[in-house]
Amino acid sequence: MQAIGRFGGNAFIKLPWSSSGRGVFDVRRLNRSTLLRYVDGFIRRQGSVMVERSRNKVSDFAMLFRCAGGKAVFEALSGFHTDAGGRYLGNMIASDDAIVSHLGIDPRGWADPLAGAVSSVIAPYYDGWVGVDMMTECETSGARLGIVPCVEANVRMTMGVVAKYVYNRLGRNMLLSVKTDSRLPAGSVDLSPVASSPGMRFVASPTAGSE
Repeated sequence: MQAIGRFGGNAFIKLPWSSSGRGVFDVRRLNRSTLLRYVDGFIRRQGSVMVERSRNKVSDFAMLFRCAGGKAVFEALSGFHTDAGGRYLGNMIASDDAIVSHLGIDPRGWADPLAGAVSSVIAPYYDGWVGVDMMTECETSGARLGIVPCVEANVRMTMGVVAKYVYNRLGRNMLLSVKTDSRLPAGSVDLSPVASSPGMRFVASPTAGSE
């Protein structure tokens, strides 16, 4: 509670290990007793929690790296959407240039510094994909965008990697999401056979302005 107080109550609780935003909690949405109960359980199960100040977030995105032979190489950008609580909703299926246009700022100047960090911290012990989640934020005045260069690192093949493969195959802007029912939007592409994924389907849906 002292850590949260240092940020004036404008903070997020994050679990060290989580998936798809399910380990991120906005403390402003929880009353004190619920917050204390949650955090007590988190610490008992995972050993710790992180307290981070809230940001004036505008957009979520990530940089995708591939680790091999002790070195990380930048491969692509990933644009994705989350709800107000930070839970994952879907990925942009789009080129890097289209993602930059969506963000309103080009983050690729961070590619080399982040590749160096991943090469130092992760690549010596791991071969495969790493997604470094980032965000754009607006200054309090709202005058210009800035970049938060590292929100978290996902040491695995992320949905952003899948979205890139789908874009390379389809070649048009769409939204990659997960559906839990049989109803699909008009013009969408079912990416996973129903028989192989009962109760969950990966779907590419048209976005505004796409063909």
